[in-house]
Amino acid sequence: MTLWLILIAVPMLFGLYAQFRVSSAYNKNILIPSRGRITGREAAQAVLASAGIHDVEIVRVEGQLTDHFNPSERRLALSGTTMMEPAWPRSASPPTRLAMPSSRRLDTA
Repeated sequence: MTLWLILIAVPMLFGLYAQFRVSSAYNKNILIPSRGRITGREAAQAVLASAGIHDVEIVRVEGQLTDHFNPSERRLALSGTTMMEPAWPRSASPPTRLAMPSSRRLDTA
């Protein structure tokens, strides 16, 4: 019983807590407009262009918090609201590290 609690229940509770925190932060900040009133797509295009990256396709995917980059297809997938609406969580997190040689990587640190 103790082993089950340590190996299954504790990580599950930690994961649920983390999911709750991410979702609540997203829902809290979703309505804050970006300063430049640009969409997530425009922000991503600007970051990619400033890094000299022109071979990444930006596409729309369904869902919430489903944005991702597929390095094998060189495709940045943004959820519908991220792609089209100018709000803080969308435009503040464009891709800054892509699967490319480290000499061309943009490091945010």
